[in-house]
Amino acid sequence: MGSINLERHLRVQTETCDIDWLKLQNTVRTAVHFLDNVIDANEHPLPEINQMARHTRRIGLGIMGF
Repeated sequence: MGSINLERHLRVQTETCDIDWLKLQNTVRTAVHFLDNVIDANEHPLPEINQMARHTRRIGLGIMGF
C-alpha cells in the first residue's frame, strides 16, 4: 500500500492554485513501478500465497491531502 501526497503536486501562483499533472503522472508511474517490485521482493510463509501474489500482482495506491 502506498499514498501520494497531492499537496506536493500543486503549482501555487499569486491568486490561483493548479495541479502539476505531469509531475503527478510521473509520481504515479514511479509509485506503481515501486509497488510492483515489492511483490517480487516479498516472501510469504506459504508457497501458495507467493504464487497467488505474483499471479494477481495487486497493489494499493491512494491519495492524501485532497
